[in-house]
Amino acid sequence: MQRRESTVASRNRRAAARRRGMPGRAGVASERVRPSGRRRAVARGLALVTLVLMVAVVWFLVELFQPFTGSGHGRVVVNIPHGSGTSQIGDILSRDGVVSSGFFFKLRAKLDGDVGKLLPGRHVMALG
Repeated sequence: MQRRESTVASRNRRAAARRRGMPGRAGVASERVRPSGRRRAVARGLALVTLVLMVAVVWFLVELFQPFTGSGHGRVVVNIPHGSGTSQIGDILSRDGVVSSGFFFKLRAKLDGDVGKLLPGRHVMALG
């Protein structure tokens, strides 16, 4: 019977210690467990990958929507041949300095629904 009482008393001491924020044996404060080196390295790697992805997304959106570009400086005459597709028109505009990237021109034209509105012929446009 005495053994049972000591087991109950031991359990009560452990429960009281847990309530005081000391897991483990009663009256003995346990040390805070730090993550292992491997776990920290994985967490840092994931944080770095997340940061790189966020920077890439911001760069992509800035290139796509070009929020900081002005109204251009100077003029250029651009000749768009009949039967040119969006990719060809984007390449011509990029080559002549009207847009910064033919790829982003094509993507933006598709997103805005302007693919069918692109016209062949001779056009005077602002640079840049």
